[in-house]
Amino acid sequence: MAITILLKLYLPNVAPKFKGNYLDLLKSTLSLIKEHRVLRQACFLGSFTFGVFCSFWTTLTFHLSTAPLNYQTGTIGLFGLIAIGGALVA
Repeated sequence: MAITILLKLYLPNVAPKFKGNYLDLLKSTLSLIKEHRVLRQACFLGSFTFGVFCSFWTTLTFHLSTAPLNYQTGTIGLFGLIAIGGALVA
């Protein structure tokens, strides 16, 4: 609540430059992707990074649930907290 009040007090009141609806705004992002090569590369690399991250953690759960570890789902879920901690440190 305090942050909301502080933001209201200290952020400048700037009128939006965009005239249109939400669908037009979403379409404008597609035109930005077509226009900027670096943005395309960042999207491409981000999608692969997401895929590798998901593949790693999914495979890890299968390894943790089978022999010799035989961890329960709650214990395997605690590894998610390790992932969150790693993401925060990064």
